[in-house]
Amino acid sequence: MSIQESVFKLTTEIIKHEKRQEIYELITKMRISKTAENQVDIDHSQLWYFAHQENIQFLGLLILNENAGSVSLNETGIVMNKLSNHDLKIIESWYRTTIYILEYFTELLSPYGNIIKNISNPYYHYAKPSLITNSEIISLSDQTIKNIRVELESHPTCLLLKDLSQKFKKEIEQISSSLPQAVLKIENDIHRASITSTNREIFDLQITQNLMDLAFSDKTVAKLIFAIINLRSTMRIISQLIFQATYQNNLPQIGNNNITKIHNHHSTNIGKVLTCSIQPTGEEISTKPGDIIYYNIDEETHKYKGIAKICNFTFKMSQEEGTIMKFGLRLIDDHLNYFENL
Repeated sequence: MSIQESVFKLTTEIIKHEKRQEIYELITKMRISKTAENQVDIDHSQLWYFAHQENIQFLGLLILNENAGSVSLNETGIVMNKLSNHDLKIIESWYRTTIYILEYFTELLSPYGNIIKNISNPYYHYAKPSLITNSEIISLSDQTIKNIRVELESHPTCLLLKDLSQKFKKEIEQISSSLPQAVLKIENDIHRASITSTNREIFDLQITQNLMDLAFSDKTVAKLIFAIINLRSTMRIISQLIFQATYQNNLPQIGNNNITKIHNHHSTNIGKVLTCSIQPTGEEISTKPGDIIYYNIDEETHKYKGIAKICNFTFKMSQEEGTIMKFGLRLIDDHLNYFENL
C-alpha cells in the first residue's frame, strides 16, 4: 500500500467519524456569507475566507480568530467576528489532532537529529496559537496512523535523510542554526517559481545563488535542503487532506465532464504539472491555491488520473461558454510529493 492509499484510508475514516459532523456543519456554516437569503446567526465568512488563504488549515483559523473582532482586515474596515467558545473548541480539537498526527510522523526522524525532525513539520515556523478550550484529540484508528508512518519510513526522502545524517552528522550539526533559514528561503523561492518553467539551467543558477547568499555552497547541503523541502511538502499534503476531509465528502474533481481544454501536461525542473480549463461546479469555484483536487482525464490524446495541488487559477466569463476556470496544478505522486524532480 502506498502512502497515498494509506492517507486516503485515514481521510475515509475521518469522513465516517462520529465527531466529523460537528466540524462539517461548522465549516459549512462559516463558508456562507450572511445575506437576505442566507440568515446565518453570525457571519464568519470573512474569517473562513482569509484563514483559507493562509493555507495552514485549522492553524489559520486559530491565528486569525485571536485577532478577530479587533483588527480591520483591510481599508474597507471589514472586521471578522470571533468564534464562540463552543465553535472554537471544535476547531482546536481538530487542530490538536492534526498536530498529534504530524508530530507522530516526524518523530521517526529523531535519529537523524532534532533540527531535521523539527523543520520537517510544515508548521515549524509558525507561532503556536493560544489554545483556550479543553479540547480533546479526536480518537482515530491507531493502526491506520501507524500504517502511514510505516510507509513514510520507506519514503525515498526519508531514506535519503537517513543516509545523509549518518554520513555527514558532524557537518549537519555545524550548520544546524542556519539550516532552518535556508530551507524556508529556498522553499519560498521554489513556490514562487513559475510552475510551467522548464529551464533547468536558470533554475539551478538561482538556487545556487541562494545557497551562496546563505553561506552554503556544498552540494551535500543542497541535497539535504531539497530533501527536507520534499518531506515538508508530503507532510503539508497530509495535513491538507485531513483538513479537507472534515468539510468535503469528496475532493473537487476535474475530468471529462467538466474539462474544456488541456493547455499543458509536462515535467518541469521541479515536478510534473497540468494546466487546464474547466466549467466549474460550486465545489470547484470555492477552491483556492493549496487545495488538493482529483483529476481523471480519459481522452484520445490525454489519459491520466491522480491528485494534484492547486497552485493558481483564473476566472473568465463569456456568453458562449459561461464561467471558465483555468487551473495551474502540481501533480502529486504516490509518495505524496509534488517536487519529485528536485
